[in-house]
Amino acid sequence: MNEWFQLLLLVVTFGFQYFLAKRDSVYWGFLIPAIFVVTMTYFVLVGQVKVLSAFLVVVVGVAFLMEEWFRGRKDLKKERTQELNKMKSQDI
Repeated sequence: MNEWFQLLLLVVTFGFQYFLAKRDSVYWGFLIPAIFVVTMTYFVLVGQVKVLSAFLVVVVGVAFLMEEWFRGRKDLKKERTQELNKMKSQDI
C-alpha cells in the first residue's frame, strides 16, 4: 500500500474511534479495537504476520485506540457538564 494511503487510513480510523467514543453508549468505543484485534488474529492464523510482531502491533494499536476512547469519553463528560451549567445559569 502507498504510505500516504496508510497514513490517511490511520487518521480516519482514529477520528472514527474518537467519534464513536463520544456517543452515549460506552460500548461503541470498543468496536474498532475489537475489529483490530480480530483482524490481527486472522493475519496470524493465515500466516501473513508473525506472532511476536502481531502481538506488539496489537498492544501498541489497542493502547492508542483506547487513549482515543478515553479522550472522547472525557470530552463528552465535559460537554455535558458545560450544558448542565448553562441550563442552571439560565434558570436563575
